[in-house]
Order: sequence, then structure tokens, then C-alpha cells
Amino acid sequence: PAGAIVATTALGVRGRDADTGSLALRDGGVAVAAGRSLLELDGRGAVRARATLDDRAVGALIDGPEGTLVTGETGAVYVFRPPAPPRKIGTFGGQVRRDGGAALADPRTLVAVVDGRRLVALDLSSGAAHVRASVAEGGSPLDGPPAVGPNGLVYAATQGGMVVGVDAVG
Repeated sequence: PAGAIVATTALGVRGRDADTGSLALRDGGVAVAAGRSLLELDGRGAVRARATLDDRAVGALIDGPEGTLVTGETGAVYVFRPPAPPRKIGTFGGQVRRDGGAALADPRTLVAVVDGRRLVALDLSSGAAHVRASVAEGGSPLDGPPAVGPNGLVYAATQGGMVVGVDAVG
């Protein structure tokens, strides 16, 4: 709280790969993704788990109901709960921008802007994905990441400067 450095840790990853938002864990630790590497550190900064993803992590890590949720650049979604390795739970069915990532719409639904044209929801229990909304041909592409408001309303901005709000049925 006083701003003093408590710990420093060499992660063994390239700094330029660490462009994914980290996640503070409930037990005082932190989850970090860098490129294809996924790490968990304890509250003192010691690495307690390290894993490799099949895909480059994008966006921010998310505290999901079953562990840390990680979105890959190709749209794959993983859950990580050490000591188990990351487990792929589904895919958004297209590319998620590096600076995009996903957002938790409710305890079982992850949403993302995919290929700049679709807002896709992924059911975390079944791994099923469905398109909530899409941009018509010639329309302004969507920019990620989405934001979630009250009652699960998902907001996404377009490159043309509009913000759209989409409910669970599209």
C-alpha cells in the first residue's frame, strides 16, 4: 500500500511478449501470460506454475469460474488451474486481435470480437460458440475488446466511431 517494491522476479520470457494483461489472484498471487507462456506467481513473486499454450495469448487474463481464462490469438480459449496444464475449452471460430481479448458476460459466457466482423459468445460449460451480432458487408468493422454492462449487455465499438450494445439474444 505504501508503494514499496515487495518482490521482483525474472519470468524467463521476452519483455515484448508480455503484452497481455495480468490477473491478480484471490490468494495474493498473480497470473501472467507472455507469448505462448503462462505463469502463476505466489504473493512473494516466486513462480509456482509454468505452462505453454498452443497459441499466443491475447487481451487480458480473466478470473473464470474454473480457473484463469486465457484467449489465444486464433480464437482458442483455455482454462488454467495449476497444477493441471491449460485445457482448451472451446474456440471463438476466428482471430481475436492482440489488443482485443475477451470479456466475461456472465459466470458461464465469454464474449469477444472475432475477425473484426462478429461478436461471438462462448459457453464455458459446453464450449459451444454462437454469433450474437455481425457487421454487414461494407459496414464499419468492430474494434475489440468488448465491454460488459448491467444485465449482460455487451458493448463493442466500431472503427467508424459508433458504440453498439448487444443483448444475449443479439
